[in-house]
Amino acid sequence: MFGIKRNKKIQTGSLEETIKEIKLGNSQLKELLIENYKPFILKCVSKTSKKFIDTYNSEEYSIGLIAFNEAIECYEANKNAHFLTFAEMVIDRRVKNYLKKEQKHKNVIPITNYLSNEDQGMNIIENDSMIIHFDQVETRSEIEQFKKDLGKFDIRFEDLINVSPKHKDARISCIKIAKFITSDISLFSRLVEKKNLPVKDILSNIDVSERTLERNRKYIIAACLVIKSDLEIVKGFLLDLEGGV
Repeated sequence: MFGIKRNKKIQTGSLEETIKEIKLGNSQLKELLIENYKPFILKCVSKTSKKFIDTYNSEEYSIGLIAFNEAIECYEANKNAHFLTFAEMVIDRRVKNYLKKEQKHKNVIPITNYLSNEDQGMNIIENDSMIIHFDQVETRSEIEQFKKDLGKFDIRFEDLINVSPKHKDARISCIKIAKFITSDISLFSRLVEKKNLPVKDILSNIDVSERTLERNRKYIIAACLVIKSDLEIVKGFLLDLEGGV
């Protein structure tokens, strides 16, 4: 490309000067720099990935290559460490972000995976906010127990898909109401006995409208049951908005 000789090398000691020239618009020099440091990029992505990567066709290398280019664009000699130290830091951060997203994607389990065949035949609408990011092995038994607990309140587990507040602030408010109820033995006992929210007590202690309570009744009750349970995985995905309970 551009008639560049691939055997031409850039000396480590002149890297800062090289970066300066690249920033002035020398695209051929930039291409040469990247070509010469491909082995360095592989070494960095292998270190971060904790596995030996020796191919330029891997996703990790592609991320590393993009990060190396980013390092070239962002590097400032008077503010950053030596260029290679800076580049390794950028590559490490980008590859870690990539690996984290990949792991999250692998562990994403549609909530419909936990519905019976009969339930799935009812055309349940799946809401993006109700996706479980946990290990299937332990989750299934907790989900089944949670479904039984909800059933006592005439709430179907699948109902939570549609009634879960769409906005984070609204979900946090519901969780705060649930915490208020569960923190009072008398209130929680009445909830369990009457199978409904202690509306008057909530209204007299929390700045919330009766309409809001009714609209989010099922979600608040579900949150109460989870808080008082030992269902740690369910608790994680339902109540993680405030860092747990």
